[in-house]
Amino acid sequence: MRDTIVDERPAETEPLQEEKKKLPTPLLYIPEGTEQIERYAYYERDDIEVVVFPDSVEEICGNAFMGCVRISEIVLPPRVKTIGWNAFSDCKSLHRVVIPSGVTSIGWGAFKGCTGLGELVIPQNVKTIKECAFEGCMSLALLVLPVVFRGRTDDMGIPPTTTVVFENRPAEDEASKKAPEAATKETASPFGGQGILKKISSFVGTSKTEAEEKPQGESEIKKAIGGAFASVMNTVTAAAGQITDKIGEVAGAALSQEKGKEAPVAEPSALETPVQQMPPQAERSEPEKAAPKAPPIAAWAHKNDPTLTRFEVPEGTRIIGAGAFEGCFALCEVVIPSSVEVIGASAFAGCMSLREIALPVGLKRIESKTFANCKMLEKVYIPEGVEEIGFNAFDGCLRLTDIRIPESVRSIAPTAFAGCISLPFKA
Repeated sequence: MRDTIVDERPAETEPLQEEKKKLPTPLLYIPEGTEQIERYAYYERDDIEVVVFPDSVEEICGNAFMGCVRISEIVLPPRVKTIGWNAFSDCKSLHRVVIPSGVTSIGWGAFKGCTGLGELVIPQNVKTIKECAFEGCMSLALLVLPVVFRGRTDDMGIPPTTTVVFENRPAEDEASKKAPEAATKETASPFGGQGILKKISSFVGTSKTEAEEKPQGESEIKKAIGGAFASVMNTVTAAAGQITDKIGEVAGAALSQEKGKEAPVAEPSALETPVQQMPPQAERSEPEKAAPKAPPIAAWAHKNDPTLTRFEVPEGTRIIGAGAFEGCFALCEVVIPSSVEVIGASAFAGCMSLREIALPVGLKRIESKTFANCKMLEKVYIPEGVEEIGFNAFDGCLRLTDIRIPESVRSIAPTAFAGCISLPFKA
């Protein structure tokens, strides 16, 4: 007896057909509030190149994007927990996928036949990967899996040419997630919202006692610079103590003169000598205030690193080279200190997980393609002092809605905001 193949695709209603006709091409902008991408929702749609998901999406159901041969990049929103069977199978142009940390299950053949996929990082919370998930991914050079899958990869369909790396990073618990949120509420953020920006802009020092009282999930930024203000206050206190001692000596000398006693320190020549010794003391304390110089981040230093999710630029760094983080599609948090004065062209191009960024106060120019194709970037803080915004600086930032151009900016290239379709003004 022959098996019967049942087509489970739901019949399209007229409203659904009309909705599909209205969708912009080649951009698919899924409506806000959508929680589930249903089965066969965009099955074999060959007119879609870019998909923009709202944060509300929690599940990608089976065959949702199967056969969408023109989609090149997928950045799943943070609430997604399940990637269904064949969800992205036969998406032959797909070469980059960002899977958020909340995903726990990847279904059968989820990425089967994605022949252009070059690298993939599976987050630590994933507990289930079904059979044939990566079958036919012939270009997959690097696959990063949680260590729990060691010895359990035989049925995943991983090509023999793929390098498989097992990571043992602990998944974030609820306490460590809440701690940074609580900490960042104490300091002002340029946008006053949640997310990365508060971590980028929170350069507020804490004393040792305060740092010890913070939960273990406290932001590493404060740990790194926690003693900065304490050091400055020690220097000021020491200088104040010397001045106070000197006032005491002068007052004592004056009192001694009134009583007719000899006052060896009351002579002007004697007073001038210690006072002139203060500048050397100030000079000796100056290195404690100034941040030590750090070497520049070389051009293309971290280009296309699929494992990089967070990077803290060392305090004292002045230059971030061209393309330094280009193509780091999993990079979602960057700490840029105020010492940075130059950010090279394409430095963060293609960092599709970045949502917010605060540029340092010493920056004068935003170079060409600095944040090009950062498709999830929503908010950008540009400080006073920036004078130029170069060609295609924010080209392709599809979700960019919040950006402030300071009065110091004198020149904006014609294509600086090309493709920023969510901006309230025409770019």
